[in-house]
Amino acid sequence: MRKVRNRLLVWATAGMVLAVFAAAVAGASATKGSAVITKPGQTVPLDAGGSATPYGVWLPTDAKCAGDTQHSQYHTFSFMFPEGVDPAAVSFKTGEPADLGSNGRLGFIADGQYVGALNTAPTTGQVIGLPESFTWTRLNPKYLLLTNGRQKSTWEGGILCANRFGVVTNYWETEIVFALSKTDPLGFTWSVPKSAQNAIATSSSFPIGVVLLIVAAALVVVAVVMSRRRKGASDNAAT
Repeated sequence: MRKVRNRLLVWATAGMVLAVFAAAVAGASATKGSAVITKPGQTVPLDAGGSATPYGVWLPTDAKCAGDTQHSQYHTFSFMFPEGVDPAAVSFKTGEPADLGSNGRLGFIADGQYVGALNTAPTTGQVIGLPESFTWTRLNPKYLLLTNGRQKSTWEGGILCANRFGVVTNYWETEIVFALSKTDPLGFTWSVPKSAQNAIATSSSFPIGVVLLIVAAALVVVAVVMSRRRKGASDNAAT
């Protein structure tokens, strides 16, 4: 009996440790998902275009923030950073991405305005209200996209959630490759890697931290139930 109790104690302890670890993982870093550049207002991937080509942005159907705007002051923002910049390391406290100095800071544009500080759906925190059509026409290749004589540059762009302190909690991104062009009116074209366009069929933004918490909770429940059963059997045997 003592061995059984010790084993149950080990299971319960392991479950609680896993729960704490999962909570730490979930809170220590932002949850990353995939975004897809599409034809405006559609779920059809768009893999290339010129400076004036309009485009849309697709997110997974379960894309939502960790809290909503109404109760927790979460908002959604667009972003576009040079390859290698972690969106979670950038503050959105002012309602737009913080200045990254020489690394640059950009976002998606619709109707001539930066797309950001959008409200989420009440209660659920669902990402809503994204424009159907975006454009690159406000970008300047010489001073923003293709500095220092580069012919090509890779950027990472998408949509993210930030809390009331401007801290990023969730984001969905895709790669965009810009290239110098002598025939395009604004001097550049863009393309998206084929692998990034597969996200519509395969992407899911379900956080790994949530999975760990579910597993941990299940272990604790199993340990408690078995402990009660053993206790009941022991009491019956004693009577």
